[in-house]
Amino acid sequence: MDFAAKVRWHIEHDPLEEVALRQDKCRVKELVTDLGIRVADTLCVTDVASSLPFDTLPNDCVIKPNHASGWAILRKNGQYFKFGTQQFVLDETGALLPRSDIFRHELTEREVVDQCDAWLHTRYSVRERSYHLISPVILVEAMITPAAGGELMDYRFYTFSGTVRAISVGSPTYRRKKRNVFFTPEWEMIPLTSYSEALPEPLPTAPARLREMLDAAAVLGAGIDFVRIDLYEANGGVVFGEFTFYPHAGDPDTPTSCNRFNMWLAEGWPLRPLEIHAQHISSHPLRRAM
Repeated sequence: MDFAAKVRWHIEHDPLEEVALRQDKCRVKELVTDLGIRVADTLCVTDVASSLPFDTLPNDCVIKPNHASGWAILRKNGQYFKFGTQQFVLDETGALLPRSDIFRHELTEREVVDQCDAWLHTRYSVRERSYHLISPVILVEAMITPAAGGELMDYRFYTFSGTVRAISVGSPTYRRKKRNVFFTPEWEMIPLTSYSEALPEPLPTAPARLREMLDAAAVLGAGIDFVRIDLYEANGGVVFGEFTFYPHAGDPDTPTSCNRFNMWLAEGWPLRPLEIHAQHISSHPLRRAM
């Protein structure tokens, strides 16, 4: 059984209430902070879109619902943009692309309110039903500033019972140019037999705080069969992004088009009998902490 098939098995058999506790982008911040990991500063939480405090928001911040993945609005230099298309908004330095290239993604304050109101009344992903158990709110977070300048890189740690098996690297530029690469925890590139996305040129160097990131992933992933832990290297240290329990919702040929890699990745994720699986996920450290 390859990695994607195991994701689909867990989507079908994981207790929805337990997973929802970790997928709630507001509640999970309390847990992560209690474990000594930094999170982005919370500027506002509301369940009424029209109450967003536009007059007091900083020029750079992110607006997103707590009950979905990939839904967000970027406020950059005082302008608003659909964040789902951030790869078409930001350049390699993290600055806005020329307005002629990005005007179609720009939103007015009225459109921001309308979008947030729509999110509050929309269920995310019919396949990932655990999101449906989260009480929707809109969350505004401070922008994370990259430690080394330039654009913000996201490091995705594929973590099995606290052990990182592979690391994927992404950024707005990588997404725009359809680039992706996987590394070992020692930052050695993992070659694939098939590529659906090209390798970035040049390859990204190891983050200065790689050891700290690996330690954070070990703490956050302890007691969980599998979770992808998304982290950032920011000014002042490592910052938590989110837990991803079901990457790509288990679509076939994910997370790569290389069957050998997908099978190797799955080797670190043994499946338990259903009754034992239910007992395990209800008792591991994340559940007790919540």
